[in-house]
Amino acid sequence: MTKILLSCIVSLVLFSCGTAPKQQEAERPKAPEKTEPKKDGKVEMKPVVGETKAEPEEVKPAKYEALDQAIKSGNEDRIRNASVDILQTNPKDVKALNSLAMLQFKKGNYEAAAVILDKVLSIDAQSSAAYANLGLINLVRNDKAAAIGFFKKSLEFDSKNYAAGANLGSIYVKEKDFAKAIVALDNVVDDTDAEEGSLTNYAIALTATGKAAEAASIYDRILKKNPSSKSAMLNLAVVYIEKLNKFEDGLDLVNRLKFVGADNESRQVIKDLENKAKAGLK
Repeated sequence: MTKILLSCIVSLVLFSCGTAPKQQEAERPKAPEKTEPKKDGKVEMKPVVGETKAEPEEVKPAKYEALDQAIKSGNEDRIRNASVDILQTNPKDVKALNSLAMLQFKKGNYEAAAVILDKVLSIDAQSSAAYANLGLINLVRNDKAAAIGFFKKSLEFDSKNYAAGANLGSIYVKEKDFAKAIVALDNVVDDTDAEEGSLTNYAIALTATGKAAEAASIYDRILKKNPSSKSAMLNLAVVYIEKLNKFEDGLDLVNRLKFVGADNESRQVIKDLENKAKAGLK
């Protein structure tokens, strides 16, 4: 049997978005183990420490819009300035703190990012974004067990958290725990902007659990968005020929792959699929 070639893809999505904190702080559950900041003091923590007002001023919507635009731009200076601007009004603003944590993560300052996220959880113990980001930090540190715990916690508070679901699903696919992968990715694939890697992981899990027709529909969805995706073409050809006996459809995909060209690793697979499809059509 020909295997699906594209292995699981870890999305590595850092969730920077969040809602403004509630007026009253929720009771904090058992907090994750804190990570001490680096002694060399690389991170400027001024925006997130110090005395705060009992009743923080309300942040104007325009400031959140500025932060959203800065995040979309990917410009670190804009994100930092927009976050600090919000924190000067409300030092406990969860969205701005998550954005600063995102900046530290991108720089590889994982300990500093964790410190900021711990502060977020002291403000809002139900911050799905903070738990998702802590999961990602532990994932890149190769602490898989801790990462899974944080992603699950994130999904408890927001079952549609894209980052948590995508990353948790990728872990389960890699571990070949496909039933859990499907549960983790169910809400992710409902997102119209779901990334190809997450959709592929979902299709792999569906195929492995005997849901080949559903997997084929996911690969079709990928190809509608990205018709030149060689991995989706190849994986769909495998499903058609190996699982669904749709030899003609599979052979069409094989011919497309031969036309656009394939890497050395895939050439033998394509040849085997072509022979099986032709044999099936006889």
